[in-house]
Amino acid sequence: MDRFLGALEREIRSADGAHRGRCDTVFVGGGTPSLLEPDQLSRLLETLGDTVDIASDAELTIEVNPGTVSPGKLAAYRALGMTRLSIGVQSFDDAELRFLGRIHTAAEAAECVTWGHDAGFGSVSADLIYALPGQTGEAWVRTLERALPLPVDHISAYALIVEEMTPLGRRNGRRNSTS
Repeated sequence: MDRFLGALEREIRSADGAHRGRCDTVFVGGGTPSLLEPDQLSRLLETLGDTVDIASDAELTIEVNPGTVSPGKLAAYRALGMTRLSIGVQSFDDAELRFLGRIHTAAEAAECVTWGHDAGFGSVSADLIYALPGQTGEAWVRTLERALPLPVDHISAYALIVEEMTPLGRRNGRRNSTS
């Protein structure tokens, strides 16, 4: 992780001066940024702050996988100034989560939402995926019904697109080739 952060810091610093004006949002996402320990996230935010004019009231978002955080880690992210938490819930159905290769359960995802709210994030969002192979409309509705009472103020819903060269795409292709 330290090698990755070093490369990322060099990339950020190489753009120094290329971005004039004020930055109103910072989104730390893609992959699993919640693998970052709080001190590593602090280092990344410091590098950004050294090279970009981040507004004092900027929205600072971190995307997390429910299987990689704890209440303490979320509280530490919040203490670093992160204001928005985007949680990769994907589904509230354990079979669907296993199909997707997720490392968390539906119960852990719900718990993560509560932890984020309790940590004081001003905004907590849940990312959900629909149109999974074999998913019924009723199963999708059950996921939504599980999400709505949670302390989220935003739900992002994405249709699953199975890319051929991904682990899921290769598994799905093997399944299709044997039918």
